[in-house]
Amino acid sequence: QSEERYVRFLDAAEVDLVDVSSGQRAKSLVFVVEEWGMCPVLIVLASHHRVDRDRLASYLSIAPESLKLADPLYAEYITGCKMGLVPPFGHRTPLRTLIDTRLMQEAYVYAGAAHPDLRMQLSPKLLAEVTRADIRDVIRRPPSSSVPHSVPQATDSGPYRSPP
Repeated sequence: QSEERYVRFLDAAEVDLVDVSSGQRAKSLVFVVEEWGMCPVLIVLASHHRVDRDRLASYLSIAPESLKLADPLYAEYITGCKMGLVPPFGHRTPLRTLIDTRLMQEAYVYAGAAHPDLRMQLSPKLLAEVTRADIRDVIRRPPSSSVPHSVPQATDSGPYRSPP
């Protein structure tokens, strides 16, 4: 089966009606690298994930404290779009782009399209090609201590209780 090589623009309400997983909803975040003279870097990842700044800084070979989320006005100046509407490409200024590896596992992703009522649908492979992005593991993982060692079990008598 051949891969579709186009970007499809959809009404945001239409996307909300379709069965789209949180892993398919992409967000575009603008970071700045202070030690590179406030150079912007765009990170594209699934909407429910957060960027691991230490991991990203290590990949970029910079000090983690030099990596900051861009100020909303600076991000708008660089991209031409308000935060929350930033598409993964087509910005006022070309941006170095990184895409998280998990996004590449989806058949399609849905991303902002510079307008609150629009979303774009495209394959992650096409997204990577168009943006000339590096594909990297950039998400923050929850600390292992936050995962419970035992899962509460339901009982016939009502509320949950811990297993013996």
